[in-house]
Amino acid sequence: KRFVKSPKIFFPDPGLNKAILGDLSISQGALYESWVFSELIKWKQIQSIEPDIFFYRTAAGAEIDFLLAGENILLPIEVKSHDKVSPADARSLEIFLNEHKRAPSLGLIVYPGKDILEVRKNIWAIPDWYLFS
Repeated sequence: KRFVKSPKIFFPDPGLNKAILGDLSISQGALYESWVFSELIKWKQIQSIEPDIFFYRTAAGAEIDFLLAGENILLPIEVKSHDKVSPADARSLEIFLNEHKRAPSLGLIVYPGKDILEVRKNIWAIPDWYLFS
């Protein structure tokens, strides 16, 4: 009962999103999140065992942008479109890790910055270029 079952829809081509809906109708954050989603789909397809990708939201409103679920792993990933991250950006990841013992004690924030940083205990901000180059 704690999970919300409504889907989150991604249209993985940010350029087509802009062309169809117009520049002003899509926030920069939504475009960036769609781009990260498209990169995760590409990465997933080259794995020997493809992990599943989920969106996570509780009835209380806590959200995680992506959960990678494999055989023995559940990795929460948050996406931030700004080039600096703060501990506040990791709040949902920390809540998730504390509530889900099946999850590894690691969470990721993907962002367009320059540095790999530990934002909170076991929650790392990783630049997109590092993951997807």
